[in-house]
Amino acid sequence: MDNSLFLVRPSKALEHEILDYKQEHFDFGDRQINGSCGLAFYDDLNQWLDLIRSIEKDELRNGVYTSTFFSKRNAMAHEVHSGAANALWLRDR
Repeated sequence: MDNSLFLVRPSKALEHEILDYKQEHFDFGDRQINGSCGLAFYDDLNQWLDLIRSIEKDELRNGVYTSTFFSKRNAMAHEVHSGAANALWLRDR
């Protein structure tokens, strides 16, 4: 089995997977998704994507550079944190 992992930036194209990821946390009673730049608090995915882009441009974090990525690996779904970069693993469906 190929355990390759690749990173992708959050985008509208991943909307279904992002919302499934968010719902899975909610289904298990987790109302805060650590390392996700507040994903749990946004009902409008476009507003969350705008926040992600503004942080990458350093408009909100005052000199702290950060990015949020989704990582994909065969049949896995986990969240990982690495320094100032956050990666959310999405389950391939």
